[in-house]
Amino acid sequence: AQALAQVAHFLELHGSSRFADLAGDPDRVVVNRAGYRRKDAEGRTEYLVLPEVFKHEVCAGLDYRDVAKLLRDRGRLVTEDNKHLTIKRAQFGRAYCLIEVPE
Repeated sequence: AQALAQVAHFLELHGSSRFADLAGDPDRVVVNRAGYRRKDAEGRTEYLVLPEVFKHEVCAGLDYRDVAKLLRDRGRLVTEDNKHLTIKRAQFGRAYCLIEVPE
């Protein structure tokens, strides 16, 4: 429960300010970037969190691998295969793809 609350808190706190919108204004300056955001096919927001931000900020005090697996098991983390907990994008490399799910 603590891990899920901590991830939700990070996204609520920084969702607009630290994530560049992939479909938005390319000239918008994002200070202290945590990653990127976009809408999925269902209209949900996906947060593409850069690996070091996920490890050291989103999961501060927790094992980031355990948090990622928990998110994946709860349907909150998008993966490309069973080998990686991240997805790869040409624009910025690997990222943890978190789905914002309304509670």
